[in-house]
Formats: sequence, C-alpha cells, structure tokens
Amino acid sequence: METVLVCLWLAPRLKLLPDPALAETTYRWALRFSTSRATTEALVAAVRGHDEATAQVRRAHGEIQALAERAMQHSLRGAPAQAAASLADDGERTRNAKLIELGQQVLRRHLAQDPQARALGDRLSAAQQRWCHTAAHIAGMLRSQRSPGGLALRS
Repeated sequence: METVLVCLWLAPRLKLLPDPALAETTYRWALRFSTSRATTEALVAAVRGHDEATAQVRRAHGEIQALAERAMQHSLRGAPAQAAASLADDGERTRNAKLIELGQQVLRRHLAQDPQARALGDRLSAAQQRWCHTAAHIAGMLRSQRSPGGLALRS
C-alpha cells in the first residue's frame, strides 16, 4: 500500500527534480520500497520515461536481493547470528521491510534459545515498528491471525 502511494506521489514530481537529484532520490526510495519484483515493477512504472531513474530502481532492487542472499548464505553456512546481524544492519540502513522481516525470521528459526540474540531481536522489532507498518500486510493478517484467503470454519 505504501509503495502505491509513493508511486502516485512521485510520478508528477519527477519533472521538477534536476537530473542529479532525481537519480539519488530515486535510488534512496527504491532501496526503501523494493521488497518484491512486483513492487519494483510498480516503482519502475512510476518513473517511466526517465531512463536514469529506471536504472536506479533496478539497481536498488538488485542490491536488496544481494543483501538478502548474502545473509542467507551466512545462515546456510552455520552462522545464523551473523546473518541476523547483517540483516538488521542493512535493514536499518535502507529501512527495507523485506530485510527487517527476514532478520526476524532468522532469529525466530535459529536463535530463539540464544540469550545474546535478545538485543538483536529488540533492534529488529524496533525497526519493524518504525518502518514496517500493518498497511504492508495482506488482508489484515495481523489483525485476524488467519492466512489471507483463509476460511474460518465454525465447529
């Protein structure tokens, strides 16, 4: 939802930015909002007609993918604490919900019993509260505690 609003807000304003400012601004918000291929394509649509801005959106998407992949490699090699710390650092720097939520998943899966992981979990929770709002979740899943499209059966 936030990404759609950013796209609607940004599209008419692109004409007002000088070229160097356009590239930097586009890259910063693309790092923040590129959470999936579909989201990236929505951002690309918002900057259509601006080749440099389109390149910056795609560059940011590639960087987010690379950061997530690098962290998962740490986890697969037996260093989930390093993976979670890397995701926390990168998530706080970019404010990207994908990285922040992925860091929380790594903590939940691998480090739930590790007492040193509590501080990292607190950091990730604070980042999630600040930058990952419930509007980004599908079908009110946080409110109803059911899967999107799920059917509640009466017993």
